[in-house]
Amino acid sequence: MKNIIAFLAVTQTKSFTKASQSMHLTQPAVTKRIANLESQFQTKLFERIGHRVVLTEAGQAFLPHARTIYSEWQNGIHKIANFSQTVCGTLTIGCNNHIATHRLPELIKIYKSKFPDVDYNFIFRTSHEIIDLMINHHIEIGFISLPRETPPDIIIKKIWQNDMRVILSATHPFFQQKGKAITKLAKIPLITPERVNIYYDILNDIRHDYQIESKVISNINMLETIKKMVEAEIGWSIFPKHLIDKNLREVSFIKKRFYADLACIYHKKRELSKPAKEMLHCINQIIQKSP
Repeated sequence: MKNIIAFLAVTQTKSFTKASQSMHLTQPAVTKRIANLESQFQTKLFERIGHRVVLTEAGQAFLPHARTIYSEWQNGIHKIANFSQTVCGTLTIGCNNHIATHRLPELIKIYKSKFPDVDYNFIFRTSHEIIDLMINHHIEIGFISLPRETPPDIIIKKIWQNDMRVILSATHPFFQQKGKAITKLAKIPLITPERVNIYYDILNDIRHDYQIESKVISNINMLETIKKMVEAEIGWSIFPKHLIDKNLREVSFIKKRFYADLACIYHKKRELSKPAKEMLHCINQIIQKSP
């Protein structure tokens, strides 16, 4: 199993060095495990192209089987662990930066008070990347800004909801200028994330509904970065209403509300560990208490 784990780590990181770091092993140890697999199969699984390590054709063929083997092995471990009354082990959580900053700490605080023996492995990525990590069984629990479409094997629990508002810097000249808000806004650049981000979809709906032809500054995926750029009067964007502070000001012209759902996700076909199941129980309690 150690050889399979090394194979998956090198595949994911495309580097023996990064794989060894993620596994807390020396690089020679990882190289030896890959060599053991290649000796067993009597074929090369990786090739070096420049500074990158890529799968050979044989490696590509073996990859889905390796993922299945690893997933079934994890399922077996978690099923056996469920016979124990103790909730312990390591819980691997994927989370986007916005939820990690504004929502996750309080949830972990509640969880840790109940299960102090659980350790955590946090992976912070975009919501799109977290879904990929979940599909490939690299994380047990994910926290994402929910896109409008998700893969069929992903189970979704909506926990929080962001009421999104159009914002500008509180000091922007926009607020001293005369004229219609939409006309004035069209002359200011729009700061938007990439297309796979739900906030892009919301901004696109607003632009379409109100025919706002702003120039676009794109691919800014962190809401906190967008906030800083808006504060610097670089452009306009959207931001959760409950996080609008004195440095921002809402531009009130929208007649309907736009919401972004923040959700917990997990894999339908994966046997969850006991720590993961207890995390879901905590999340269910939060959902039940929500108005």
